[in-house]
Parts: sequence; C-alpha cells; structure tokens
Amino acid sequence: NMFSELGYTCNAYHNHTYEYYGRNESHPNLGYNFKAADHGLDITMSWPESDVEMMEVTIPEDINEDKFHTYYMTVSGHLEYNFQGNAMSRKHEQDVAALPYSDAARAYIACNMEFDQAMEYLLEELEKAGKLENTVIVFSGDHYPYGLTIDEIEELNGGPVDETFELYRTTLCIWNSEMETV
Repeated sequence: NMFSELGYTCNAYHNHTYEYYGRNESHPNLGYNFKAADHGLDITMSWPESDVEMMEVTIPEDINEDKFHTYYMTVSGHLEYNFQGNAMSRKHEQDVAALPYSDAARAYIACNMEFDQAMEYLLEELEKAGKLENTVIVFSGDHYPYGLTIDEIEELNGGPVDETFELYRTTLCIWNSEMETV
C-alpha cells in the first residue's frame, strides 16, 4: 500500500494456487494486484510449476513501468524431491546426473536450478530494459527442505546439522547491481 501511494505499480505473482493460505485475501490487502497459476496467471499447471515460465509471462507486465514493486512467490524448489513426481527436478535431471549425492539430494538441487535460472532471466530482462541499476532484489526461503530426511540435509550440508536451530535457518539476500562485492 505504501508503494502504491508513491505511484508504484504493485503486482504479486504466485505460480501455484490463488487461494492457498488465504493469499487471495492477504496480498490484495497488502496493496498488490495478485495473480496466481489458477487465477489470471497463464502458465502451465504441473507440480511444481516453473519459476522461469512465471518470469517470462509476468516481467512484460511490469518492466516498462517507471516505478514498480513486484512480489514473486515461487514454488519450483518444493518437494517431493525425486525425478518422478517433481516436474522441475525432472526438467534438470541431466544437469545433476554426475553429482556424487543421493537421488533425493540431486533432485533437490535440480528443482532449485529452476529458481536460479528464473533469477538469471530476471536480471537479464532488467538490464535490457535499463532498469537493473535502479532495482533492489530481495529474496528468502520460507522453510528448510522438509521433504528431505536429516541424513539427506546433512549430505548437502557437508556434515552434521543442529536440529534445534541450524535446521530452521534460512537466508535473506538483498542485492543491487551497484553494490560492491567483497
């Protein structure tokens, strides 16, 4: 709502269902024009849906605005972490085939490659439109990979994970192209 009052176009997109967790109510109450895979967002329904496809469909809606605030809720990195029931793991299966991990760990990496490619596409589009230097990108996961066993999580971690605190830690990234890298 604060961004709207400042003249920003404010859209929110979720590449899964519109009413899940009441997002159909919460997101409009926050000031967003909210679209989801089954409500105004024309993408292929699968499980999980493609973050890249969501970016390809939605970026043209915002990128030409002078000021915009866009919220993406992605699902491509969600469970089940296998190559049969997870469309994004299956899509990137060959990319992780040689990794020395269990099937579940490789499937987890594979499906999360979709988010990585979606971010790459977003950055490319912002740069082409001359908007990258005036953009701040913030992203965070909302949970640990609860579809993996603790052994599989430790496999990816490279060692033991404290199940009291460390397991539930997530990363918050805030980035702008003008930031100095360390």
